[in-house]
Amino acid sequence: MLKKISIFYLVILLGCSGMVFAAEKQGLSDVKFTLSSSAFKNNTMMPPYCSSRGGNKSPALQWSNVPEGTVSFSLYCVDNDPPANGYIHWDITNIPGFYTALPKGIPAEKNWQDGIVQKTTWCGPFPPNGVHHYNFVLEAKDAKGKTLATAKLIGLSD
Repeated sequence: MLKKISIFYLVILLGCSGMVFAAEKQGLSDVKFTLSSSAFKNNTMMPPYCSSRGGNKSPALQWSNVPEGTVSFSLYCVDNDPPANGYIHWDITNIPGFYTALPKGIPAEKNWQDGIVQKTTWCGPFPPNGVHHYNFVLEAKDAKGKTLATAKLIGLSD
């Protein structure tokens, strides 16, 4: 009986250490790539200055725990609630990998500093009905354009 219990625990121990090794090998850890804003918390109302009815200024965004090998970022903001159903409010590419934030009120220019390209300049929320969820998605990219990690933040507006 003791031998069966010992083998059982040995299998569990080896299995768990194998999972930890696999996580380390894939570069996974407890540190998560995160996106935040000084203007609002995740799943809370965005300030009025962000809406197209109240100033139409993009919110300040910050990110942390950038994955190793990141050379650039892409950012977009989408409203998936009906009737918007995927309306893109912001789409930026080629954000240099050394950036850790974007300031409030980025100019509405297609080509911005440091080679940043705004495919869609900030178009603040203007939901026709009820509260909508504005999904900010930041992708960390490697030199080949492969997405290494994704960070998300949701802002609400009515």
